[in-house]
Amino acid sequence: MAILLLMTSQQVDLIKRINMKRIESELIETLIKKNIQFKIIEGYNARLILEKTALKFTKTKSLNYPMWDNLNDWLGIDFAFSWEWLPDFIKGRTIYLFTDQDDIKDKIFIIENGDILPLVLQNCSGFTFYITNLDNSYLICYNDHDNLIVCGEAVSWLANYEIVIKNDLKIYQSEN
Repeated sequence: MAILLLMTSQQVDLIKRINMKRIESELIETLIKKNIQFKIIEGYNARLILEKTALKFTKTKSLNYPMWDNLNDWLGIDFAFSWEWLPDFIKGRTIYLFTDQDDIKDKIFIIENGDILPLVLQNCSGFTFYITNLDNSYLICYNDHDNLIVCGEAVSWLANYEIVIKNDLKIYQSEN
């Protein structure tokens, strides 16, 4: 027998806020437990970086979420756990990690060695995330549809990535 559960919009909003705080808590807890060096930028300074990223990589040149649905000049692949490939692009460099989750979308996690990103993600619930660098030379997104979407310098990396070529995986690209 199926039970239909109806919730008010206030209850739905409360559940969303709890889930967003859960993601932030999981990220921080994992980074601390794994002894990973990180900083959090929030508020005005985070907003400046996010707006600069949107200006460079989105069609509207403005910060709208989900950002991945508004990207310009992108390449993408629909492949579960393709975020595990990211160290092959990052190569130990510092990353700026952010998400479009409501309660933490104005926070950026700066992780000194981006190669540890898969270790962090393996210890967190799934969520849409974005990474870039200080120079904003690339933007990478992994969303809740298992799409790895890349812009900027990351485009040639994904187009020539050995796993993609060897397995003849379908690559999608923007129509710009």
